Amino acid sequence: MDLRQKMTPLSDFPSIECAVPSIDQLKELTDELLALYYVNHIEQMRLVVRTVVDQVPKFIEQMNLALSQEDRTQARSLVHTFKPALPMVGLNEMHRCAEQLEVILKTPHYDHRYIAEQTSSFCQALKKASAVISEL
Repeated sequence: MDLRQKMTPLSDFPSIECAVPSIDQLKELTDELLALYYVNHIEQMRLVVRTVVDQVPKFIEQMNLALSQEDRTQARSLVHTFKPALPMVGLNEMHRCAEQLEVILKTPHYDHRYIAEQTSSFCQALKKASAVISEL
């Protein structure tokens, strides 16, 4: 059997599609976030939001470096480390996408091109989302 017949086409692999919340959606979450994570201390919430927003460019840069070196282990570690901060700033959908990306990065049969596409999609959405949460 031809090896190409055994390979799964990229179109059959799952795609990461992250919905970036609007500022209005995030403002609706603010009261819930304040009560759940910050015991109603808005300045503490703003500090966490600012910290996460400031870390996004570094995260994306490190992800690009890991991918350029085809280092899935490092890329997965970066996602795993960054992921817990996402729901703390109202980015629950991005958290779900980070979980999906982690699975993709640890699955050995995905090729590098597919991983790069999915990671790029995630990073673009994260960049947009960080711009939105910076307005909180």
